[in-house]
Amino acid sequence: MNDYRIKAMKLQNFCGIQSLEITPDGADISVYGDNATGKTTIANAFA
Repeated sequence: MNDYRIKAMKLQNFCGIQSLEITPDGADISVYGDNATGKTTIANAFA
Protein backbone atom coordinates (compact mmCIF):
# COMPACT_ATOMS: atom_id res chain seq x y z
CA MET A 1 0.00 0.00 0.00
CA ASN A 2 1.29 3.47 -0.89
CA ASP A 3 1.45 6.36 1.54
CA TYR A 4 0.15 9.70 0.35
CA ARG A 5 0.75 13.12 1.85
CA ILE A 6 -1.26 16.20 1.08
CA LYS A 7 0.90 19.25 0.50
CA ALA A 8 -1.98 21.72 0.31
CA MET A 9 -5.73 21.85 -0.05
CA LYS A 10 -7.71 24.87 -1.17
CA LEU A 11 -11.50 25.03 -1.27
CA GLN A 12 -13.52 27.88 -2.72
CA ASN A 13 -17.31 27.93 -2.93
CA PHE A 14 -17.51 24.24 -2.06
CA CYS A 15 -20.72 23.04 -0.40
CA GLY A 16 -21.13 26.16 1.73
CA ILE A 17 -17.43 26.77 2.44
CA GLN A 18 -16.58 30.16 0.97
CA SER A 19 -12.81 29.84 1.27
CA LEU A 20 -10.45 27.47 3.10
CA GLU A 21 -6.75 26.77 2.62
CA ILE A 22 -4.86 24.06 4.51
CA THR A 23 -1.08 23.62 4.28
CA PRO A 24 -0.02 20.99 6.84
CA ASP A 25 3.73 21.20 5.98
CA GLY A 26 4.22 17.50 6.70
CA ALA A 27 2.50 17.60 10.09
CA ASP A 28 -0.70 15.84 11.10
CA ILE A 29 -3.79 18.00 11.34
CA SER A 30 -7.02 17.66 13.28
CA VAL A 31 -10.38 18.97 12.16
CA TYR A 32 -12.78 19.57 15.03
CA GLY A 33 -15.60 21.88 15.97
CA ASP A 34 -19.25 22.17 16.86
CA ASN A 35 -22.00 20.38 14.98
CA ALA A 36 -22.85 21.74 11.53
CA THR A 37 -19.61 23.73 11.11
CA GLY A 38 -18.20 21.93 8.04
CA LYS A 39 -16.05 19.05 9.32
CA THR A 40 -17.78 16.47 7.13
CA THR A 41 -17.75 18.87 4.19
CA ILE A 42 -13.95 19.06 4.42
CA ALA A 43 -13.76 15.25 4.52
CA ASN A 44 -16.08 15.03 1.49
CA ALA A 45 -13.68 17.23 -0.49
CA PHE A 46 -11.36 14.20 -0.67
CA ALA A 47 -14.01 11.97 -2.27
